[in-house]
Amino acid sequence: MPTYQLIFRADGLGEPRVTEFKGTNAASTFSVLEKERDSREVELWNGKDMLAKLVRDRSGVWTVDTTHRPSSRTASLTGQG
Repeated sequence: MPTYQLIFRADGLGEPRVTEFKGTNAASTFSVLEKERDSREVELWNGKDMLAKLVRDRSGVWTVDTTHRPSSRTASLTGQG
């Protein structure tokens, strides 16, 4: 089972943090994100590969953006890149 990381930035809605979990596939992310608050942004990583950026809207629906790719994980954590 692959190991994924969720990277939460300092966004004024919560503390920055990294959550690591194992899942059968990337869709397992949604069960991990169930209790996150609205408007929170999170990046989904598998090792050094950013898979997607996710944003939860006010109605609780997560939007998946697979086009945003920071140049590196370090850039992603610092908010640069």
